[in-house]
Amino acid sequence: MDMCHSHCDDAILQNKITAIINCFIQSSIPPALQIDIPKEQAQKIIEQRKELGPYVFREAQMTIFALLFKFWPKFCEFRSNLADEEILALLESQRGRKLEKQKKTTAEEKEKAQMKKSITSVKSPSTPEGKADKSDVSSSPSFTGYGRQLK
Repeated sequence: MDMCHSHCDDAILQNKITAIINCFIQSSIPPALQIDIPKEQAQKIIEQRKELGPYVFREAQMTIFALLFKFWPKFCEFRSNLADEEILALLESQRGRKLEKQKKTTAEEKEKAQMKKSITSVKSPSTPEGKADKSDVSSSPSFTGYGRQLK
């Protein structure tokens, strides 16, 4: 970015700040805060967005870099074992497998919920366990005893 350069127009700089905020701090795609920084820190950036200068995002940078720094040695090892062209393909395939697993898990959870719902809807709501007692059934004009229909 040309943020720190004296020849940078203030309007361009403000547009860049706004773009970063709209993408990562006040995203229109949930969750609004797309980066792992405290909400207070995000609010402070929003409040100071008009203050032009190289330090608008400094605290957020330090927070994110502190998190990323922990993974840097593993990433370097990972990268050293692959050619540059292979890295993106491998990461995308891993991401694809992870998304498929999440979709499968979500589908299974929906199926279980649907089964539970259908089982619950078959039970009578007259008792907490969903079981009807003899008085509930026999008091109905079209039933006698434990559920034999009258002809």
